[in-house]
Amino acid sequence: MAACAGATRVGIPVNILVIAELAQDKPASASLEHLALARSLAGDGRVIALLLDAQIADAELLIARGADKVIVGTRKAFD
Repeated sequence: MAACAGATRVGIPVNILVIAELAQDKPASASLEHLALARSLAGDGRVIALLLDAQIADAELLIARGADKVIVGTRKAFD
């Protein structure tokens, strides 16, 4: 992420992908921290979260915590 921080300082929008994980059927606290860091580094860029085998409520939480977009994959897609 250090390279992203450097790009943001010179005014280049940076899009950042955060791969979020679930812990006890909810987004892990570390994933929420990564979203916050990504949001601070992205500047005018977008923060996109990838969350596998999750519910819509989980995606809504990630958006509330700084993601511009959440891609949710279901288990069926990976069978």
